[in-house]
Amino acid sequence: MKLINSILTILTFTTLAFADQKPSYTLDSKEIIGTYTNPSNKTDKAEVIKNKQKITVNFPDEGVEAVVYEKEGKLLFSTGVLDSGECDDPGCRVLVKITGIIYPKEIKNQWVPTVKATFVHNYLHPEYDGDSEGEEKTTEHYFKK
Repeated sequence: MKLINSILTILTFTTLAFADQKPSYTLDSKEIIGTYTNPSNKTDKAEVIKNKQKITVNFPDEGVEAVVYEKEGKLLFSTGVLDSGECDDPGCRVLVKITGIIYPKEIKNQWVPTVKATFVHNYLHPEYDGDSEGEEKTTEHYFKK
């Protein structure tokens, strides 16, 4: 009986020790698949989807998807350069590309899959003096529900 209790104690401490370790994700990680929300804009979402052998990050508000790939133990994604068409309207902007990473973030003692996306827009024709002009990058964070 002492042997069994000793083994259970060792297993409990081992489990607790490994539970605190930061996970790493691969293209086979099931926990990354799902819907992610942006806390600064509750209606803004990202969806990580597995279609056959390909994983994509879809951005429904932008109407585009980015292909996920693994590089040096990290899950990265990119749309490549998008052909958003031309825009002649003053103040108009076009989406050039989206790049980013899927990584674990510790929130309230739990590791949560997180999408960090950088959106590159091009403001072609500023409407007023002082309006954005040229390329602009914005970064958003999305957390899995």
